[in-house]
Amino acid sequence: MAPAVARALNGANGLLYGGPLPGMLSRELALQVPAVRRGVNLIAGSVGSFPLSRWRGEDRIEPGRFLAFPENYRPYARTMAATVRHLVLYPYAWWQVTARTFSGFPDRVRVLDPEYVSFDREFGTDEVNAEYAFYKGRKIPRADLICFEGPDDGLLAYGRLEVLTALALEVAANRYASPEVPTGYLKQEGQYVLDPGEVSKLLDDWEKSRMAHATAYLNAGVSYHTAQSSAADLQLVEAREESAKQLARLLGIPARYMSVHSGDSMTYSNVAAERSDFVDLCLSPYMEAITGRLSMEDRNGSPRGQNVAFDLDSFLRGDPAERAQRSKTLVELDVMDRIEARRLERLPGPPPKRSAPPSAPAAPTGQPADPAADPPARQEAA
Repeated sequence: MAPAVARALNGANGLLYGGPLPGMLSRELALQVPAVRRGVNLIAGSVGSFPLSRWRGEDRIEPGRFLAFPENYRPYARTMAATVRHLVLYPYAWWQVTARTFSGFPDRVRVLDPEYVSFDREFGTDEVNAEYAFYKGRKIPRADLICFEGPDDGLLAYGRLEVLTALALEVAANRYASPEVPTGYLKQEGQYVLDPGEVSKLLDDWEKSRMAHATAYLNAGVSYHTAQSSAADLQLVEAREESAKQLARLLGIPARYMSVHSGDSMTYSNVAAERSDFVDLCLSPYMEAITGRLSMEDRNGSPRGQNVAFDLDSFLRGDPAERAQRSKTLVELDVMDRIEARRLERLPGPPPKRSAPPSAPAAPTGQPADPAADPPARQEAA
């Protein structure tokens, strides 16, 4: 990996993506950084777990096969995760419509690799003039391309320097972990010059002795010197932590989500609030790019009056006590019934019947009633 990073720092064309923004770092090189891979998979995997729903005004309707299974050869989560991953790394994500419904709207698509999609713009404007995608020598018609425009030009463009810095730190850590890096060297002090064979035998004897004995010994003709620098001297651990924090800032992800020490604490009571902030501040731009395009009133969007949105109920459920209190309040206010509350908690079957309140026990047969409990009868006897 070291030669590849060196060529990237020098601007080698083989490591740069020549798409809509020349000079972008290659995806394969960037994803070798653990922090980049963690952040990209965190965003893509989170959005990929949110199902798409279809609405007509305030009424929720059936999403249809297109929103439930966009591709016919892999599940929805993989399709959506791949789309969001492209939006994080590149300026655009692309779908090709492979089948349509009888009314002309998309029924099946496939996700295209942005590196194989090229397009032209009108001079002096941002209007797209033509788009072409080539797969196995075939050109895809423009009318069958669905373009999702990301919030910016992507991590491979704006995060190039930070990614290369992280790569250089990984290379440095790997170099010091390799046995090829000497921990020290032997220096001859006398006047006699050893030939190559004697040097090789001296080193072999030194290594064998060090493996067999914890204590080393050298005569007056040879001295041992340690290397000038080490991984600890270069503070590689601290530098890699700081690099991961910078990448987390670029992606808009809290540092603790990237398994990086940030100095703050996280308690169970504010997990729901933290997830809500994560959706609003980090995931929302990518989600809006997808739902906004699929809600457009054209032949690659939705019918007039309908819109598409992500369902976040499962992700923002909160802890069981909060959910139970919320359902109890909504049932008491007649906002929803007990069946709907059980459906939100994914409880099977109908709700149990409510038991009647306990009644007062009846007096045993054949025994006189308590006089103190019957004042009128006591007065008649008097």
